[in-house]
Amino acid sequence: MKEQSAVEFLTIYGFMFVIIGVTITIIAFVAYTTNGYIPQQCSGLTGLNCQFVIYYSNSLQANAIITMQLTNSQSVPINISNITVSVRNFTFNGTCSPQFINPSGWTVCTIQGPYTPTLGSQIQGSYIIRAKYCNSPISNLNQTSCNFEKVSYVGTFMTTASKLSTTTTSSTSTTSTASTTSSTSTTTTSTSTSTTSTVAYVYCSGGGTNGVYYAPISSTGVGTWSVGTNYPLSSWGEQGCVAYNNIIYCVGGQSGGTNTQTVYYAPISSTGVGTWTATTSYPTSYTYRIQCVNSNNYIYCIGGYYSASSISNVYYAPISSTGVGTWTSTTNYPTVIWGHICSATNGVAYCVGGTNSISDTSAAYYSPLSSTGAGLWGTGTAYPRIVEEAGCTAAPSGYIYCATGGFNNGALNAKASYYAAISSGVGSWAATTAYPLNETDIACLNKDGYMYCFGGYTSGAVSNVYYAPISSTGVGTWSAGTNLPVAETSPICVTQ
Repeated sequence: MKEQSAVEFLTIYGFMFVIIGVTITIIAFVAYTTNGYIPQQCSGLTGLNCQFVIYYSNSLQANAIITMQLTNSQSVPINISNITVSVRNFTFNGTCSPQFINPSGWTVCTIQGPYTPTLGSQIQGSYIIRAKYCNSPISNLNQTSCNFEKVSYVGTFMTTASKLSTTTTSSTSTTSTASTTSSTSTTTTSTSTSTTSTVAYVYCSGGGTNGVYYAPISSTGVGTWSVGTNYPLSSWGEQGCVAYNNIIYCVGGQSGGTNTQTVYYAPISSTGVGTWTATTSYPTSYTYRIQCVNSNNYIYCIGGYYSASSISNVYYAPISSTGVGTWTSTTNYPTVIWGHICSATNGVAYCVGGTNSISDTSAAYYSPLSSTGAGLWGTGTAYPRIVEEAGCTAAPSGYIYCATGGFNNGALNAKASYYAAISSGVGSWAATTAYPLNETDIACLNKDGYMYCFGGYTSGAVSNVYYAPISSTGVGTWSAGTNLPVAETSPICVTQ
């Protein structure tokens, strides 16, 4: 009878305990997600594993872009045909690049669709990847050396809606896409023509001094430079800086010829640069000619140089109005590197050239960026020449542009400019309008369909500034903008 009573007790009350436990779990999850954290998940695939998914919502153009990284965990190659994503009653269609993935290889899928939820809200969806797989585990196969069998990979995901902003340039159907970072630009609208013009600002520091300068930039060029708050360190140079949500963040570099791990941030606006404040130091002193990029509310820093050697390390950290959070190590760059040029757009970082302290390179690499760090680095089409310290910038329209010759193992290359499509990795490079000066150590950025380049080095530091329109056909005619107040080699210039 005692045994029977025990069984009855467990049957009745055990079930109640389960219900209570599930209820507590649901309440805790809701409270957790209400406070702003929604775990990023993508699962359900066997053989084609999902590493992460990012959902960019663009309310201005009523569309969204989903970026997803997948790894082939099978012993045979896969050839992906297409990917379809379903969110609520909306259907997204996209492609993956590369399409052909060897075992342990990876791909990045880009999917576009019409659903634009509120930023920060939870997104749940499913996806179907249609592909063919090779029916033989032979290594080093390609798309023509084996027979493929059709297969579908089905999975689900959960993430948050991130920001993908645009700037409308006219009342017609023509629009230009801005970067994934937020804009601090001042917008003025003409009521008589319904045309919108945007005036943004550029902020430059370093270049051998601790001076900080800023100026308006627009389709008419670079305006008058004003003096901002000096950087806290003297003889400052070669740091890595990014701008996001009205704040500039600068990492490492040199002061008085010595590398530093110090990180500072300051508010920026149309009236200048505010007070600099120290924040979480960088984890390593390899910060000379470090390259930093940002995607949404994270900063990612790549490579660097210290005491005759360079590193392949990549670190990232959250950024906010209170500074930089804890730095975390993420996927290393494919090689030790410094003197490379990195730029990020639409959640992907692109790096070109650089040196390993022994020889320069023409290599181009790219990596998807997310709240979990940098993904696996893919190899893009090599730059047309060996190059160090060229001026490159990746535009949200799907192209990367590089100006000036840059260094080739200590000697200046002949002046030239090239561009390549980056919608699927880094495509073939094509020559375009050459930069007016034959120089290196230049700072270049893009904003609203224009490329702007500042300072640099020829036989000495220069203060020249040039700008040109950019499009799918390359770089247009270069025009002179207002020179920097001082000549600067390797200035660090950012905009939002």
